[in-house]
Amino acid sequence: MPLLVTEIKGGKEPNRFVLVNGHVDTPPYCMGATDNISGDTAILEVARILNKHKDKLRRSVRIAYWTGHEIGKYAGSTYYNDAFWHDSATMRGELQHRLPWMPGRDDGPRGPLQ
Repeated sequence: MPLLVTEIKGGKEPNRFVLVNGHVDTPPYCMGATDNISGDTAILEVARILNKHKDKLRRSVRIAYWTGHEIGKYAGSTYYNDAFWHDSATMRGELQHRLPWMPGRDDGPRGPLQ
């Protein structure tokens, strides 16, 4: 199963980390440009900025991408949890970036774009 995991090490508590993750598959009814290449691009930008300022990080940031999040037990996120369960004790948070909000979605923020 394709899985990409990388880590930007923190300075004071490098064994503790925040997980930032997204998926690389697209359901048949959705264009890949919105689900989820836009979210994955945002994660890459977060990684670029954090890596540039890694000397200021207290804890590490682990970045992961996986496939098949729509498929339950075969999902990459399920594989990650099974393979890295021992790391859960040192994980201090998780950010799963899926789809940045865009006009036309009915579950996003309300405001001038709506």
